[in-house]
Amino acid sequence: MNDQTSAVPAIPPLTAGPWDGSTLDRLADIAAAAPHRPALCAGGERVSYAELLRRAGRIAATVPAAPPGEPVATLVPQTVAGLVGIVGALTTGRPVALLDPMLPAERIALIAARAGARTCLTDPALRPLAEAAGLTAVHIDPAAGGPTAGEAGRTVPSPPAAAPTDPAFIVFTSGSTGRPKGVSVSHAMLANEAYGGRERLGVGPADRVALVLPVAFMAGLTVLAFGLLNGATVCPHDPRDGGVRTLPDWLDAAAPTTVHCTPSLLRSLLAVLDQGRRFPSVRLVTTCGEAVHARDVAALRPHLGDTATFTSWSGSSEIGHLAFLPIPAGAAMPDGIVPVGRPAPGKEVTVVGDDGAVLPAGATGEVVVTSAYLSGGYWGDPELTAARFRRLPDGRTVYRTGDLGRFDADGTLRLLGRLDSAVKIRGYLVEPAEVEAALLACPQVSEAAVVPVRRPDAPVALAGYVSVRPGAATPAPATLRRQLAERLPSWMTPATITVLAALPRNERGKLDRAALPPATPPADGPAPRDSWEALTADLWAQVLELDRAPVDADFLDLGGDSLTAEELLAAAQQRFGVALDAADLAAAPTVAGFAARLAAGARRRATHPTMTTLREGEGPAVWCFAGAGGLGFGFLPLARRLGDQPVVAFHAHGLERRGRPDWTVAAAARRHVRDLLRRQPDGPYVLVGHSLGGLIALAAAQLLRASGSQVALVALLDTYLPDQAGTMAYQGPSAADPAPAAGARRVGRWTGAVRALLGDDRRLWSHRLRLPLAGVAQFDGITQYGVFFQQGHLLTRLHRPRPWDGPALLLLAGDNPANQDRWSTVLTGPTELRRLDCDHPSILREPHVALVAEAIAGRLGAAAGAAR
Repeated sequence: MNDQTSAVPAIPPLTAGPWDGSTLDRLADIAAAAPHRPALCAGGERVSYAELLRRAGRIAATVPAAPPGEPVATLVPQTVAGLVGIVGALTTGRPVALLDPMLPAERIALIAARAGARTCLTDPALRPLAEAAGLTAVHIDPAAGGPTAGEAGRTVPSPPAAAPTDPAFIVFTSGSTGRPKGVSVSHAMLANEAYGGRERLGVGPADRVALVLPVAFMAGLTVLAFGLLNGATVCPHDPRDGGVRTLPDWLDAAAPTTVHCTPSLLRSLLAVLDQGRRFPSVRLVTTCGEAVHARDVAALRPHLGDTATFTSWSGSSEIGHLAFLPIPAGAAMPDGIVPVGRPAPGKEVTVVGDDGAVLPAGATGEVVVTSAYLSGGYWGDPELTAARFRRLPDGRTVYRTGDLGRFDADGTLRLLGRLDSAVKIRGYLVEPAEVEAALLACPQVSEAAVVPVRRPDAPVALAGYVSVRPGAATPAPATLRRQLAERLPSWMTPATITVLAALPRNERGKLDRAALPPATPPADGPAPRDSWEALTADLWAQVLELDRAPVDADFLDLGGDSLTAEELLAAAQQRFGVALDAADLAAAPTVAGFAARLAAGARRRATHPTMTTLREGEGPAVWCFAGAGGLGFGFLPLARRLGDQPVVAFHAHGLERRGRPDWTVAAAARRHVRDLLRRQPDGPYVLVGHSLGGLIALAAAQLLRASGSQVALVALLDTYLPDQAGTMAYQGPSAADPAPAAGARRVGRWTGAVRALLGDDRRLWSHRLRLPLAGVAQFDGITQYGVFFQQGHLLTRLHRPRPWDGPALLLLAGDNPANQDRWSTVLTGPTELRRLDCDHPSILREPHVALVAEAIAGRLGAAAGAAR
């Protein structure tokens, strides 16, 4: 607990024993001991404990009379005035149904109806929302925190007495069905929540408690109890209002000593914090609501003082807090998901088997909580209450949580997912939470969810969903499966992994599993019809890290991308001695189609050395130019997002078959324009370039205009200006490159010149030393792509782009150092700049490519109109 100084009033601490008062009794005790102690403080407004009770009494006097026990609702902003209004509602002596102003009116109306509330305390700004929900609004003055002028003269009655077991608040949770359930929170339960905050978190009168969780939900209500019932100062703020980017400045201004958030809010905060920014006033950060990963705690450390503590706490609306796990400064970090810790005070926690018998440490079973401080049950639903709560003769309540868990030998509790979420995969019982933990251990993954997919006439499969950490490269599903294979048996690897910009969350900030997009694991499909299909299916499964690859499944649908395409083509040549290229994979993106091309071998039709048709169609095509070392195949996700639009892509000459490469951007542009004009003699033209391809697209646009053709748009996808190319790094598929031979280390002046030009990254020297032979010699495996990345990197740095005054679309990844001013000397015409929250290669991958396609599609109509 915090040391009490002479500046902090002595406030009677809460005790662990039974409490025979109400929440208002506790506030009155604090106000009597320290009347001028600030209870609420935000935005320059400060309300003392004595003033809080005075204002609350005035507000209670404005609420119309109602039958005993009828709840009064509150719909207020998370401000000082809003919290005063909540205490005012409590002062009526009636249960308070907390409504969240971020919810739509229809949802608010449903919750209010289930609570049985007819009257709602609100403020003028929210009154229309309350009335739209069918409630009678009584509003408080948001500036004064008291009643309106016409109501100020009313007599302030004394609050009616309340027993500890009487309901103080009704909080609503959607539960597993999505139907809102009202959970009754008694005065005794609130007191126990506050005692847990004092005993486990040290919250006391010296603290300034940041309330950034919605107070309309149990976690936020608990934080409010942590603060007010321990005599601390509560500093309210709702980051949902101004966005998480406002949170760092608010923390600086409010100077809280404790901050309480969800893991997702913590990750969002970390994503917007500048390196080196610290919050010296904060002695404690907690997370609740979901599992938190140790790496999130490690990422938080540099932003706190040297003695600050992180504590994970868990619980639910029905039980309040369940357990706490403090991680002091300097303590060793747990591996992976942080355990939930030791049971909260006043809570007896056991793990039981199917027969209800208590299991020993190390055994997994259902978590059961027994306490005198649990919820009174579900409001207005005695049947559901009886099914989940069991009263004991001694007055305590037993609640079966439905969570799987186990105790470690030292008494630390670990939660392992929901009891009803475990599924049988190939005869093995799999808990999706364990797979989620393995996904979170992947370095690129920020958040993860795994759900079972049940299909008629097909075995149960797992579907994984991830979002990517800020600044990390967006991984292909095959890459994630490869990482999972190092941690999990094959039957626990999800059949599909979908990369999302962010996982959907409900109004409380918790993962909304019902809102996850549907996943379609590949069906068994027909069996391979010949040995080529069988061998090809085996190759695809190996490259894509799958148990099996159905012969009719699509390469992208199985989790492939441009980098795994490079791996696949290299592996096919190594295993079968048949050189296929990106055009083959784009034209035949299934096991069966690819196998047919392998089988044709030397008889296969000649394909274009640099041009890949990704989608046939009528009208002007979208012409795409790949970046350094990249295949035209990499634009296939974009092509599929553009509907029926024909799409053709170019890559470097010599990349896929022997040929002299172009050693300037202008030469590459001339080559591609010749091929483009053979296929589409007339404009208008839409040119799209990724990375180096953007510079080639600009040069191609100049050539086309010089020939009298119209260029409707040049779209640059995270293209780097030549003087910035040194910040780029090869991000192709990983493979061990052979070390340079002894003779290669003595390449004299040429090596020195290239070293001076290209730098001294020894990891890439095996590629750089091969540059003179690029295209002339075909190197094994993915070395070919690495060499051409270096070749393209050299072209970029030696190029000097000419100004382009035509229409341009500049889409930059988040880590690209350029801005529109930086490009103003090159793009001198009408230019639109958009920033995408991804890294350099990920701009052509899901989910980010959807935004790229949307931006380009918006320009295609104009191009089609010009063509007519």
